[in-house]
Amino acid sequence: MRKALAVTGFLLFFLVPATGSAEKIYTADGKLARYLDLKDSSGNVTDTLKGISFDNCDGNIILRRRIKYEYRFYRINREKHKFTPLHKGNFTRARCFSDQLAAVKKKGKYGYMDRFGEIKIDLEFDFGRTFSNGMASVKKGDNWGYIDTSGELVVPLEYDLGSDRVVSFNFNDLGLAPVRTLDGKYGLVDRTGQLVFKPELEMLRRFSEGLASVKYEGKWGYLTAEGRFYIKPTLAEAGNFSEGMAAVKSGDKLGYINRKGRWIIDPRFEGASIFTSGLAGVYIEGKWGFIDQKGQIVIEPQFERVGQFAGDKCRVLKDGVVYFIDKEGNKVGE
Repeated sequence: MRKALAVTGFLLFFLVPATGSAEKIYTADGKLARYLDLKDSSGNVTDTLKGISFDNCDGNIILRRRIKYEYRFYRINREKHKFTPLHKGNFTRARCFSDQLAAVKKKGKYGYMDRFGEIKIDLEFDFGRTFSNGMASVKKGDNWGYIDTSGELVVPLEYDLGSDRVVSFNFNDLGLAPVRTLDGKYGLVDRTGQLVFKPELEMLRRFSEGLASVKYEGKWGYLTAEGRFYIKPTLAEAGNFSEGMAAVKSGDKLGYINRKGRWIIDPRFEGASIFTSGLAGVYIEGKWGFIDQKGQIVIEPQFERVGQFAGDKCRVLKDGVVYFIDKEGNKVGE
């Protein structure tokens, strides 16, 4: 299935210089965090804040700053408008806070630091991801498992949870996470480490609207959060549900089904994306356009690539130029 150009948020915050050795830090919604006096722990004025991210951790504003190959954490003092180091020493790798913990790396090993700068989970892993819904995937040697926020290994180190462009190895809001065996089969585990679906799937995509598209014995279908087939694997290919519909493949063409597995839009497209704001991108004879939920073309195929509508705007590429269009296909900005 051809993939549409994803439009992702890339601006976490921006800086507005002020006079002297201070700068204002704004969050993504434009609210002023505070003035910061740019001095390090020795009282020396630092350089401009480069490579920094902003975390609001349980009401505490924390900066994660990268300087060359080292990462440092600072807590913002809202009263004195200064920032002070959270932890003695620097890290060679550091992730953002989630569930009150941040994955950090030192001397080749990963562990987790709390918002007060204390190492709460020992630096003993060869890799550690960010916590999601109270669980994080970690690696020792060639094997992966999941730990909880106390550092207890809940899912044993017997899986391959390495990078995957389609699957997210995070626990979701439903309390489930995918696992992949060393021979490449996918299954589902719950927060106690129990398998709710045995690893016998050839592919397992992210849950969307309570369902995950899966590949089983060469065919695609949909799995529920409880680990049961909702739509049996009979499809040539299946995408994620969005706005009650999913793009699926029959033969060499794509159309859309509803949650009952019934065709809503007959398969006639070479490529198809998810519905957002009532519209979906479709690929016809080498160009992308947009249809509505009745399958009617509302923006003629004319683009090399398209994103997804966010409200009334969508990012597109045409004749090598990227710009935004509205729901009528009119250009509304660069």
